[in-house]
Amino acid sequence: MADKGSIRVEINGLNDKHKITAVFCGTIFGDFLPMQLMYCGKTRRCHPAFCFQEDWHITHSSNHGSNESTMLDYIHNIIVPYVENIRDRLGVSREKSALAIIDQFKSQITQAITQALEENKIHSVLVPATCTDRLQPLDLSINKSAKNFLRQAFEKWYGHEITRQLTTLDSND
Repeated sequence: MADKGSIRVEINGLNDKHKITAVFCGTIFGDFLPMQLMYCGKTRRCHPAFCFQEDWHITHSSNHGSNESTMLDYIHNIIVPYVENIRDRLGVSREKSALAIIDQFKSQITQAITQALEENKIHSVLVPATCTDRLQPLDLSINKSAKNFLRQAFEKWYGHEITRQLTTLDSND
């Protein structure tokens, strides 16, 4: 909310993704891996003073977006330990290949990303740009539901907030 007496008041639309990005990962086993949340900033000071689940990967980038560095962190901190755990649980060699289905997004298809996956015997299949809504398993399931839920929750909150402010203005007249 803007300060009282402000000349300019910004209204953020429903598609505003200001200051935070979440990375989700699901598996063929139905597991939902810990998420990575990226805040906008250059140091840990941009992280909220909130106790997230211990296994979540909380990080930051200069524009709150995924980049090679944040993706490498996610691979090393979340994906690789999960794949190793599954290999151990199934009693198969660490040389047994795994498969990752990844959006064809520039920060997710760099040489360093490919190398990090290959070093851990994880092959990648790229979902072509503009096809994720039809081919990316998470976009067909969890992401769609999560986006719809967040949109509905925001619309409800926003409607209540506008009503509250208008009621406050009317009672002050």
